[in-house]
Amino acid sequence: MKNDSEEGAWDVFGSEEDDSSHSTTNDDRNDSSAVLLQQLTQIWMLQNAGVRLSERIVGLHGDESAMWNTALAEREIQAEQVDHATPKPFRQPSYDAVILCLAPDQNSDEIHSLLKNFRRMVRMVVPGGIIILPSNIRQAIIESSKEDWMYSELTSLQQNNDPTDSSGWGLVQRRFCSIQWKTCRWLPSHYDLEAEYERARQATVTLSMSEHNQRKLTTQSIQRAIKALQQFGYCILSGGLIHPEQSKLYGQAVLSDLQQVADILRQENGLQLFESGAISEEAAVYREISQREHFRVDIRHGPAMEKLRGPSGNVSRTMTALENETNDFLRGNADLLEIIRRVMNPVNKTLSPGNFGRYNFEGRGPDGSFQDVRMGPVGAIVTWPGATDQALHADTPHLFEHMAALPAHYINVFTPGSMIVNEDDAHKVGQTAFLHQSHKLDVTAKYEGSSLYSSFGTAEMWRKHLVRPQLNIGDVVLFDCRILHFGLPNESEHNTFRPLLYTNVTMHWFHDPKNWDNEKRIFGCNES
Repeated sequence: MKNDSEEGAWDVFGSEEDDSSHSTTNDDRNDSSAVLLQQLTQIWMLQNAGVRLSERIVGLHGDESAMWNTALAEREIQAEQVDHATPKPFRQPSYDAVILCLAPDQNSDEIHSLLKNFRRMVRMVVPGGIIILPSNIRQAIIESSKEDWMYSELTSLQQNNDPTDSSGWGLVQRRFCSIQWKTCRWLPSHYDLEAEYERARQATVTLSMSEHNQRKLTTQSIQRAIKALQQFGYCILSGGLIHPEQSKLYGQAVLSDLQQVADILRQENGLQLFESGAISEEAAVYREISQREHFRVDIRHGPAMEKLRGPSGNVSRTMTALENETNDFLRGNADLLEIIRRVMNPVNKTLSPGNFGRYNFEGRGPDGSFQDVRMGPVGAIVTWPGATDQALHADTPHLFEHMAALPAHYINVFTPGSMIVNEDDAHKVGQTAFLHQSHKLDVTAKYEGSSLYSSFGTAEMWRKHLVRPQLNIGDVVLFDCRILHFGLPNESEHNTFRPLLYTNVTMHWFHDPKNWDNEKRIFGCNES
C-alpha cells in the first residue's frame, strides 16, 4: 500500500523526458522500492528474527535519499546519512545496510571516485549486511573488492522487466567473515577459496547493529551459535560482541608483560627473545609463559595482566548453575557462558529426571540444570614476525571412542587483543585455522594414517575442511578443543606483534594436565 508521500520518490532514475527509451511510471518505481525493501526485510528475518525492524539502522549515501527516507520511515526502520568524516573507532560497523542513493547514470569518473573510498564504506556495514546500489555499478563494486562480497547475487531489478536495462537496482551482501587468504602458500593453485568462504559462513553468527551496540546476543543468535559449535566444532561471532576498548587494554597488558619477560631473559640468561624467537635453547615452561615453537608464546601471568584482571580474575573460577555472569573480561560474558553451557549440557527432558546421581555431594538432583564449569584466567597467544605454521593438533583427546562425538567437555574462547592498523598486515599476522567438523571422529578417521600426523595432513583433508577465519577486534571464536587446528604464521612486514586473548572453559570434573602454577617463576613473588 503506497501513500502520496512516495509519489515521485523514484526520480533517482531520471525524468521520463530525459530517457524516453526507459519510460517508467511512479507506480513502477514504488513497486521496485517495495520489492527491494521487502527482500531486505526477509534477509534480516532469516538472519535474526529477534531484532525488530525499528532496531535496524540503514545508512544513506548520496544526494538523492528522499525516496528512501520516506520508504524506510513507513517501515519504522532507522535511516541515517552516512558520515564519512567521523568513522567509528576500531573500524567498527555503523549500519545493518547501506543504500547508495545515486543516479543510475553515473559516468566512469564518478564510479572511479566512488570505488576509491568504497572499502571504508564496506566496514560501516555489519558482516552479512546489505548494500543496495544502482545495477550499473554493482559489478564494478564486486570486482573492486572480491573478498568483501558473497558471489551469489541476491536480486537485480530492472525497469520494464528489461534485463538489458542498467537503470535498475541491485543488492550485494557483505561476507559473513573474512578469510586469511594470504597464508598457507603451500595450498595448490587450484584450491577452492570460495568453498572455504562457504564453510566459514556456515559456522558464523553475524551480529546486527542492535546486538553490536548493546554487546548482547538475541536468543536466535545464541541458538545459532550453539548449533554451529555442535555441528562444526567452532563458531565465529562476527560483528563485535566484545567491546574493543576492553580487548585493547588486555592486549596492551599482555605485550607489556612480554616485554618485561624479554628484558629479564636478556639480563639473566643473555637470551634475545624477540630476535631468536626462543625463551631458551629448549622448549620452556614457566609459571607465566610457555613456548612450543619459536616466535610464538602462550602467556598467562605477569604484573600488568594480573593488575588488570584483579584478584578474582587471576585464578580459575568454578561457575555453578546459579551463576550467569561475572565482571571478569571475556570469561564473565553471559552470552558466551550460555552458549558454552548449552553445548556442554545438551538436555533431554524425557531422560533428565532419571539422573538420580545428581543428588550426591549436595547436588540439586535430576532437575536438568547445567553442570558446573571451570573457567581459566584470561591469557594470550602472542606471535611476532618469524612465526611459522604450527603443527596440526587438537588440544584435548576424545574421552571415549565409541561414538563420533560426545558433548564437548573443553571449549576455548579466542578474541583479538589488538587492531591491525596496516591494511596489508591484516591477512598476514596469523590467527588460528581450523579443520571444519574435525571434532568428530567419523570425520578425522577418514584421514587416518601416517600422513595425518605430519604438519600438513592429506590434500583431500585440506581441500574439504580448511577454514582460516580473520577476526577483527571485538569478534570471538569459540571452539571445541577436540577440533584439529593450528596457528597461522606471522609474516608481518611492519613488525606487528599479535596478541590473541583466550580463556579455557572445562567441565568442572575435567583435569587439564597443563598446570603451570608449580613451574619456575620468571617474575619474583613480589612482582606478580
